[in-house]
Amino acid sequence: MSRAEKAGLFVSLLALWFVLAVVVALKGGFYFAKHEGDTLHLIQIVLRIAAGELPHVDFMTPIGIGSFVPMAWLVRAGTGAGNAILWGQMLVAAAMLPALWWVGASRMRIGPALAFGAGGLLLIVALVHGETVRNVSISMHYNRWAWAVAFVPLALVLLPIRAGDAGAGQRAGGTTLRAPRGEGLLIGLCMAALALIKATYFVAFAPAVLLGLGLRGQWRALALALFSGATVAAVLTVMLGIGFWSAYLGDLLAVARSEVRPQPGLSLSQIVLSPAYVLVTGVALACVVLLRRLENDPAGYILFVALPGFVYVTWQNFGNDPLWLFLLGLVMLSHRRDPGQGLRADRGRDGALVTAGTVALVLVAAPALNIGYSPVRHLLQPTAPFSRLFGGETAHDDIHAVRVRAARVDGQIPLDLPGGGLEWFRRIAERPEPTVLQGRTLRQCKLSSGLIAWLSAIAADLEARGYGGRRVLSADLYGGVWLFGNLRPVSGSAPWYYGGAPGIEAAEYLLVPACPVAPEVRHAFVQQIEAQKIGLAELVRTPLYTLYRVGGRVAE
Repeated sequence: MSRAEKAGLFVSLLALWFVLAVVVALKGGFYFAKHEGDTLHLIQIVLRIAAGELPHVDFMTPIGIGSFVPMAWLVRAGTGAGNAILWGQMLVAAAMLPALWWVGASRMRIGPALAFGAGGLLLIVALVHGETVRNVSISMHYNRWAWAVAFVPLALVLLPIRAGDAGAGQRAGGTTLRAPRGEGLLIGLCMAALALIKATYFVAFAPAVLLGLGLRGQWRALALALFSGATVAAVLTVMLGIGFWSAYLGDLLAVARSEVRPQPGLSLSQIVLSPAYVLVTGVALACVVLLRRLENDPAGYILFVALPGFVYVTWQNFGNDPLWLFLLGLVMLSHRRDPGQGLRADRGRDGALVTAGTVALVLVAAPALNIGYSPVRHLLQPTAPFSRLFGGETAHDDIHAVRVRAARVDGQIPLDLPGGGLEWFRRIAERPEPTVLQGRTLRQCKLSSGLIAWLSAIAADLEARGYGGRRVLSADLYGGVWLFGNLRPVSGSAPWYYGGAPGIEAAEYLLVPACPVAPEVRHAFVQQIEAQKIGLAELVRTPLYTLYRVGGRVAE
């Protein structure tokens, strides 16, 4: 790539960032159309960090602090939660822009480089997690961020530095170029960012990155990558304390052992061999074979080691979108020989590389287009169907939910209960055991819509009964009732329940919903209360909830 092309690439990516910033500014707030629970989960964590709490230490979450800090900074500076979400993503995109530019400028032709840089920026600022459902959502933003960050070190090891790149030194044999010193620092910072956004990405891709640097003989870059990653860890240890890391590891282990957290989609075998994914697997293996045929290029070995990580992260993410095909397609296209290299053209090989890369891009086109178009879709969607999430009398009146989803409260109840005429079928339906607390069988019901109205009504009722300012813990999937009233979050609790009874030791009151979002979570929470012999005294029973005073442990 010439100097003019490199400059043009940077200007193009910078222009795209400014266009996206204008798109964000014109809307003036965040209007989401689905995943209310996920949004409340995000807001809980952002507000708690902004208030000075520390993830893993003050509350439980397996998601890293890096997924929330940009938004929390903006909230602390006085920005509403809605704009903090949108502009927090823009801050991350701005930080990643130079890295995305460098990958394209040093490893790709101008076409793939533009696609790589633009794709990375859009992944970060998107307002949908993937799939093909168009409704705007901030759900699982950390997965998008992690993919965009992971693409940088993976591309740097899968692709050799292109001949003629400024600052790269030729090695003996004329086939390998040494990476500039700063590249090792960049790789280390990106891997550290992955560990602080979502640790599974770091675990999945660290082997391929380490192997790639070694096979390419980039020992200086490897040393600098390890140094920069260790420096980030050391700085955070000084700032947050050694206990932060042990608490982070504890949360990750707790989630890995959780029995109430089902897999987010298809099984691992289905991700590899089901009809929806068998072509993805076939193309990936074909790419490994094609790259192995390249002379003096270890990309085939590196991709082979990276594939299990790609499959694992795809399986672990809700929706199971193989977004890594975007990177794979551009890697294959970028391995074509330059016509000006003076080598005999290998049209068959280049044709196979282009074909494999094109197929990979086609396979991921639907979720990729959905992601890429989502910021514009957010800008153009009408605001009439939306209402403020927290009402008008709040600093966070810049976040809006679809009114019908927020206010229409629906639930699911079994029709084979005693007296319903279907009792016989209940015997063979393998229904879960009913939840029993203090000798009372709790109502069998599942909230299917109207979470915002449900939580708002409960919070208002608690305040009216004189429980304002108290620490109330919810025995349900989400613990966000405190967001809707003058209540306090419980230290040690989990904004999203993964197991155990987190926060019970610090809670003043336990709220057991009559119709929970996740009945299996309420059941598991109650079982943990009984297993830990936590004393409860019933105070209030309403059609929406039962409130108990947490009174310490029951004497044996």
